[in-house]
Amino acid sequence: MKTSHQLSLTLAMSLVLACGQTVTRAATTIFAQPGQQAPGTFAVVGDEEGVAGLMYIPGSIWKRDTLLGDLNDFRNQLLYTGFSFAPTYIAEVFGNVAGGTKQGAISDGVFNLAADVDLERVTGFWKNATFHTNFLWIYGRSLSEHYVGDFSNTSNISGFNTFRVQEMWLEQSFWNRRATLRLGLLAADAEFFASNYSSLFINGTFGAFTLVGANLPNPPIYPMAAPAIRIFVQPVSKFYAQVGAYYGNTGAQDENTTGFNFDFNADNGALIFSEMGFLLNQSPNDRGLVGTYKIGSFVHTGPFSTWNSQAEDALGTGGLNDVGANYGFYGVIDQEIYKAGGRTI
Repeated sequence: MKTSHQLSLTLAMSLVLACGQTVTRAATTIFAQPGQQAPGTFAVVGDEEGVAGLMYIPGSIWKRDTLLGDLNDFRNQLLYTGFSFAPTYIAEVFGNVAGGTKQGAISDGVFNLAADVDLERVTGFWKNATFHTNFLWIYGRSLSEHYVGDFSNTSNISGFNTFRVQEMWLEQSFWNRRATLRLGLLAADAEFFASNYSSLFINGTFGAFTLVGANLPNPPIYPMAAPAIRIFVQPVSKFYAQVGAYYGNTGAQDENTTGFNFDFNADNGALIFSEMGFLLNQSPNDRGLVGTYKIGSFVHTGPFSTWNSQAEDALGTGGLNDVGANYGFYGVIDQEIYKAGGRTI
């Protein structure tokens, strides 16, 4: 990707259509899928509860969270049998009107087809288990690549144009749902370093921030995922901790075009994320201003070399200086500062 020392002014317009669950941008996968809420993002699906806890969706398109409503109760019937489908379509139009590498406009979009299966309802005996998968069809040009030249990407949905699987995992919960184990193809940005409020913005920096995206070799962030295992524990309502171990290299988007093609090599190492969070006023009887405070870290065990030695190696003036693992730390704060009459800041 090109880089530029110029500033760039971009204009953007986006359209989101949801035929399934609420499209609250709760995680940097963009899509709030059934059973895939990131810790501390406290999104609400639906306006009220229906019979037996099933989702009730108001008739007016301006009030309901899904484009097609309950489809004459068909959605509830699917939920009752254990299946939930959440197709979501996002389209964008971007233009770079000043600065960058050159001026111009693009349009891009992504269609996400997500499905969840409640294995207890389907099998009748496998309790507290869920299967999830989602597929992406990405199309359109990248404004960053063709017109801006930034590192972080002006869009958080652009990617290599293809139809690919993103996540596909099995989750088992324990200890009255206070602990969960997730195994399969996982995206780190679906659960780690997620911010409910910054996900309102469409710039890629507000998703998987550059600390992760630009410093790790093909990390498991949108639109990619990697073979992984994740353990989540929430012993009390105010605290949680989670650890995820991912294969260290998902492969380039234009090489791993299906989402299943991994070059398994010991040199790629493992990428380990860990995170702890404090959930303020998110317990059932709490009434104060809601807040989420997270601290986390990542460690990549693959062999890394210094920037200086990389430059010397490229110039032929020296060799690579291996310094071992790569690591980083991060913090996320989401805090309401005002709430009255259903409005919040």
